[in-house]
Amino acid sequence: ALSIPYFPNASIGWDDTPRFPKKGQKDLVHYNKTPEAFAAFLLKARAYCDGHPEQPKLITVFSWNEWVEGGYLLPDVKYGFRYLEMVRRVMGGAYDPYSE
Repeated sequence: ALSIPYFPNASIGWDDTPRFPKKGQKDLVHYNKTPEAFAAFLLKARAYCDGHPEQPKLITVFSWNEWVEGGYLLPDVKYGFRYLEMVRRVMGGAYDPYSE
């Protein structure tokens, strides 16, 4: 509806409860954070860009290293490189959510 381009954002989630211990589960922005859930966001963002060829193809990602807020793509002990692997697979066209 606006005359300015929209740039979709993909995120693995947000959880600032380590900073604010009185917050609870109801305050989380994204439940069940997994590389596959992140890939689903990224896939929708890519589909939006592909469906709007008149706009620059730009997707923002939150975030590289927001450890305290639970939003990071850096490798960790739980998932290793899987978040980064999902970026490579989705953007390279090799990700199929139905075969995962």
